[in-house]
Amino acid sequence: MSENMWPFSKTKSNCETHPLIEQFSALMESSKSLEWFENVVGGWNMGLPLDVAFDVQEAINLSYTITSMAGVSSTALVDAAKSGDFKAINKQMHRSNNALNERAADTSRNFSRIIEWANDHDLPQLQRWDATFYKQAGVPRNIRGLNNLRFLLVTEDHGITEIPTEISKLPLLQGIAITSNKITSIPTEIYQCASLQRLDLENNDLTRVEDGIHGLANVHAIDLSGNKLVHVTPDIARMPSLTKLDIRKQKTSIDMMRANDTPLSDASLTALHNLVRSIDVKY
Repeated sequence: MSENMWPFSKTKSNCETHPLIEQFSALMESSKSLEWFENVVGGWNMGLPLDVAFDVQEAINLSYTITSMAGVSSTALVDAAKSGDFKAINKQMHRSNNALNERAADTSRNFSRIIEWANDHDLPQLQRWDATFYKQAGVPRNIRGLNNLRFLLVTEDHGITEIPTEISKLPLLQGIAITSNKITSIPTEIYQCASLQRLDLENNDLTRVEDGIHGLANVHAIDLSGNKLVHVTPDIARMPSLTKLDIRKQKTSIDMMRANDTPLSDASLTALHNLVRSIDVKY
């Protein structure tokens, strides 16, 4: 795997432009892309012009990581893009990069468990992936690669029955997509993954969504379609960034949203119906 596959590598001088800054600034060279990125930061959520939609969406994805690593607001990132001056943000990015490198030894046990899980299920090595949100697929087999991992994508059946709790320790993880496997539960430790933006676990064997999921403050889309859900915590209605939820085609004999004998509690049913009125819910 080439070095440029990774968001950052070994410690570099602060005068060098961080690779994520390079990618983001290149996307913002178009004045129209910058204009629409600023619109989204300002709260626009009605769709993007087709000619810039891909670049703006990728800029949005990068911005979550950049602002998280640099400890700056999205507005500050817009201002830097307008002026072309990323020096302050770049400096913070390298400081964060150095801290992650120093922390690598402390996290080796957690990451070893993830590598063991990937090997046990013969998951593919990390590779580029060209989708609107997910830009990587597979799992790297080294600490540096896991420290830099933004997307965990597995789309084929590898007999996966559980998600390692240690995945919550991946510092830059933006999306988890493990589909068409046999996962039976979502570990609540995942709810502590502050960088996560999407959770896609369709076509598994999930039966419950447990309390605490509102801790995923930056997740804007969840796909749990094609599972075996009989319980969804009311906390799902407390997720501050959630705009899309898919719970269609459950592999159960009861339509949990419509049946009189639904297994859902009154609180859960009320929470889900409230979401139907406020966000895009497919059920």
